[in-house]
Amino acid sequence: MKKFLLFLSIILIPLSTYATPINMTIGDNDGFGFGIADNASVSTPFYDNRDSNELSATDGSQHTDIAYYPHEGVYPIPAFDIIFPVMGNLISGVFTFDVQGIQLGERPDIQKIEIYFNGILQENLHSHYTGGRGSAVISTNISDEVLAAGQGSNEFVVTIGENRWDAVGYDFFNLTGEVEIAAVPAPASLMLLIAGLMCLFGRNHLLKK
Repeated sequence: MKKFLLFLSIILIPLSTYATPINMTIGDNDGFGFGIADNASVSTPFYDNRDSNELSATDGSQHTDIAYYPHEGVYPIPAFDIIFPVMGNLISGVFTFDVQGIQLGERPDIQKIEIYFNGILQENLHSHYTGGRGSAVISTNISDEVLAAGQGSNEFVVTIGENRWDAVGYDFFNLTGEVEIAAVPAPASLMLLIAGLMCLFGRNHLLKK
């Protein structure tokens, strides 16, 4: 009996849920296309250094290596999404992004750019002052509220909100953490095999009595 139960457990273990680590980056981490180091300064606050792959991308890379300054006619889009296809339920995570040009507080008309995780507003991620040409790598832990909001979607969505008179650019967006992969349903043939083995085992057990 013990041997049979051990056999069943070996068969069914692969069918249970499991957590797997992820490390996903959107954008090429090339210093905003200038090749500068992390937390360094760009040579000009107005630029479009996207390569051909970024120009044709649809995963969010198309929004990197370019000055996001719509009120001056530079990259005039109201907002955009960065979508990480995690292919499961994100159960823990850290979000990191490299941003350039945060000037919040310099003038009254410069307002904070809102950023959302799975539709939930994140405070103060665009409050780290860098100056017009400076940059900063910023990381934050993903809250339980955000994780719960993304359950069942198989993705983690970052929304960069409307730019309000702050000239910024993004080099890359990174997500690390753990994803819980859903159990794979057992095929009907396997279930029939298990049922047959149980019947056979029961018959042999009765005959031995």
